[in-house]
Amino acid sequence: AGSMILKLYTSSDGKIVQEFFSEHFGHVTSIDIFRFDDHTGEAIASADSGKDAKICVWSTQNMRSSVSFKPFHQHGVSKLCFSPSGSLLLTIGKNDVLYSIGVYDWRKRTLAFTSRLIGTDLYDCSFLESDDSFSVCSDEVFFWTHLSSDSSYKLNRGVFNRLSSTEVMTCIACTGSVVVTGSISGRIWVWEGRVCSKLLEAFNSGPITRLHARRESNDDVPNLCASTHDGVIYLFNRKLELQSRFCLHSRPSEKDRMIDSIFLDKSGKILMGQNSNL
Repeated sequence: AGSMILKLYTSSDGKIVQEFFSEHFGHVTSIDIFRFDDHTGEAIASADSGKDAKICVWSTQNMRSSVSFKPFHQHGVSKLCFSPSGSLLLTIGKNDVLYSIGVYDWRKRTLAFTSRLIGTDLYDCSFLESDDSFSVCSDEVFFWTHLSSDSSYKLNRGVFNRLSSTEVMTCIACTGSVVVTGSISGRIWVWEGRVCSKLLEAFNSGPITRLHARRESNDDVPNLCASTHDGVIYLFNRKLELQSRFCLHSRPSEKDRMIDSIFLDKSGKILMGQNSNL
C-alpha cells in the first residue's frame, strides 16, 4: 500500500469529513495546488518516490486523477511545482546517481525539457515570474531561461557577487520578480535576476527548511513564509520586511519536530506539516 493524501473539511451540517486520494503506490513526496480560472477549478499535482512512481493531477471535488503519467526520474520525484500559467509542471528527482530536472506539459503527458546536473544534490525548485524561467537550488543556485518559443531553456549559474557563499541552499521561492532562497545557516538570500542582491541575516532558529510565496499578491496579508528546523515560522510582506514570528513548540520534547512542509493561502492562513521522526 502506498501513501494516501487526506482532504479534511467541515460539512454543511458541521461534521468533520475525511476523504482520501489513494492512487499513489509509493511515499508521496511533493504536492502543489493551482487554481484555474476556467472550468478546471482547483487542481492538485502530487508525486511519489520509487521505481513505480507517478505524477497525478487531480481534483478535490471527486478525489480522482484527470491525468497521471510516469516521470522520467528513475527513482521518483522529490519535488514538483506548477508554472505561473498552470500549464507546465517542474520536477526534480534522481536518475542513477545524478539529479535531473524535468518540465512537463502535463495535459499532454509529454516531457518538454530535461536537464541533469553533475556532482551536486538538488533540494528545491520553482518557476519564476513566467513559464519561461525556473530555478533550482543546491550548494549553488541555478537559473534556466526560455528565450523564445523555438528554443530550449538555457542554463546560467547564480552570481553571489560580493555576498560570497559556500552554503547549501535548502529551499527556494519566487515572490513577484524577486527570487528568495533559504540556507542551512538560517539566512534568506534575495536574488534579482540571477544576481544575489541582498542577505537577510540569520534568525537564530536553525536552518531554513521551507519557503512558500503566495501566487496572489495582497498588501493586507503576508506574502512569504519561511519555516526553520527548530519549528519557527516567519512571515514577510511584499517588501520582504519581517511582519511576525511565532514558535510552534510549547514543550521541550517537541524540539526535534522540524517543519518540513508549509503553505500560505491567499487569506494569510498557514498549513504546515512537521517531521515527528516516527
